[in-house]
Amino acid sequence: MYGDVDAHIEIRTANDHAGTISFSDTNAATSAAYSGYIQYVHSDNHMAFGLSSAEKVRIDNNGNLCVGITGGSAKLHTKGEQG
Repeated sequence: MYGDVDAHIEIRTANDHAGTISFSDTNAATSAAYSGYIQYVHSDNHMAFGLSSAEKVRIDNNGNLCVGITGGSAKLHTKGEQG
């Protein structure tokens, strides 16, 4: 972009599908090729962040940040050892 302008990228899908930005490190046509991703799922309105081909962080439709787990009841919900 040039100058003092606003810009956006739009990924449009049906309301029961997901839009995804994938980061690939191979040309294999399998889901394992997508090492990292950012995904918005319209069916329940959550955003997921994946690493090593697996979801690691989710922001649910209530604004809860879930780390290592796909759902939680607190604003920050984690799974794993504390410390």
